[in-house]
Amino acid sequence: MNKLSIFLLGAIALGFTACDDAPGIAPVQTNPQPPMYEDSQISCALDGAFASGDAASVIDLDQYKTANDGVPVVKFTTTDAFPVGAYPSGVLQISKSDEFVTYKEVDVNVVDGVGYVNVYDWNTVQVELFGRARKEREIYYRMVGYVHQDGGVYHIGTPDTYLVSGNAKVLCLDEGIAISSAYYFLSGCTSWKLNTADAGQYKMYHSSVDPMDDPVFRFYFNISDEQGENYWKIAPAEAMDGDTEDWAAVYGPEEDGNTNPTGLLVENGKAGKIVGSGTYCIEFNAISMEYNIYKTSDMPYMFTPGTANGWNMYASQWLAWNDGKKAYFGTVKIEVGDGVKFVDIVRTGTGGPSWDNNNYGEGSEGVLVKGSNDNIKPAKTGLYWVKADIAALTYELTEITSVGLIGVGGNWNDDIQLTPSDDLLKWSAEVDLSGEWKIRMNGNWDYNYGNAPDDLIYDAGNISGYDGHYTVTMDFSGNLPKLVISQ
Repeated sequence: MNKLSIFLLGAIALGFTACDDAPGIAPVQTNPQPPMYEDSQISCALDGAFASGDAASVIDLDQYKTANDGVPVVKFTTTDAFPVGAYPSGVLQISKSDEFVTYKEVDVNVVDGVGYVNVYDWNTVQVELFGRARKEREIYYRMVGYVHQDGGVYHIGTPDTYLVSGNAKVLCLDEGIAISSAYYFLSGCTSWKLNTADAGQYKMYHSSVDPMDDPVFRFYFNISDEQGENYWKIAPAEAMDGDTEDWAAVYGPEEDGNTNPTGLLVENGKAGKIVGSGTYCIEFNAISMEYNIYKTSDMPYMFTPGTANGWNMYASQWLAWNDGKKAYFGTVKIEVGDGVKFVDIVRTGTGGPSWDNNNYGEGSEGVLVKGSNDNIKPAKTGLYWVKADIAALTYELTEITSVGLIGVGGNWNDDIQLTPSDDLLKWSAEVDLSGEWKIRMNGNWDYNYGNAPDDLIYDAGNISGYDGHYTVTMDFSGNLPKLVISQ
């Protein structure tokens, strides 16, 4: 049990409203120094789900669905010296790592001295961090404590005091979501026959990640100039089990001939329609039932499979086309090993990426060769800024040695440097943000990102809309870089 010296920090904000007929100047109001609580007055310890403190045990959130108060996690103990009418509470911070570079928060409500977390609030955080698959996930937690007294809310200890901390394995709620083992793209440019012999070759692509964590399925296809338009639906594997042709189980929009490029699908739906020739990708979220159709020329990327990502194209970092500079750009972790290759994202008439796509290796340093057996291998493992010019068949690799914020508070001369993680994929710092700013690498404008935190674009406009103290993390670990900004 942790015995903590408690300082009630903060003050009750007092004020008054002026008006034309107000009496004379109001007297100056003062607040007394908040009282200090001795060790003997209050203490906090792990309880309930956290009671064992054993990271090998598993907390199954499903067991708490019907619990009146939620999931018990801590217990507060007070003595007679604790003020009458005061009561404690807490905020539990949950992270994927013990560094807490990014974390989510849930309230801890105290009933009869026991602190509880609402099971659905916890599950929301769990899903945001890890996904919906009911797998054991290791979380790291710490709790900030508060005391409520006379209308004021005060930190227990300093803002950096954590009453309890530790790690545990957690299973998220079973939400009763069923995802098919496979989905197939039925259309005028593939097949309208609902059987595995005909439609089986048009299976939608999915990554190696559990579909509950990554529910997006994709399919690339081509509409010819002669065809001009294409009707389509999506069939789950169950619709053709045993070649039964269960059309009632097939998904489509509610409106026949719907030409919207985004929307929702329903069972026994109608056929959507795409007008215009070209190469397209359809993305289907098997949990939300949302779909998104776009011309690949509108959103072109290149995969960068290599040693660093297990040669998994969808797990790789992607290079994004920049129309102004007519080349692909991006940040890629490259390990010396077998290096990396650049692979076209588009393969028409199939479900996903393949080595049959256009792929590029090295001819000589800085020179790309289509279909080359030689991979691109830098001299050392690192995070690299990559430029790939497919028209000229050239590439450039620049090792990223620093990542910073430039322009904060109007200072366009000095970068605020971010600190890298051990794997170089996340760079973070606590920053007082204001005004407009951008992300810049190596202190060089040749390597910069702008636009918006969740839609970073090379050499785009400034980022704005943040005023205050934040933790800023530049995250290069996904397909495309993003900024995580949290208070």
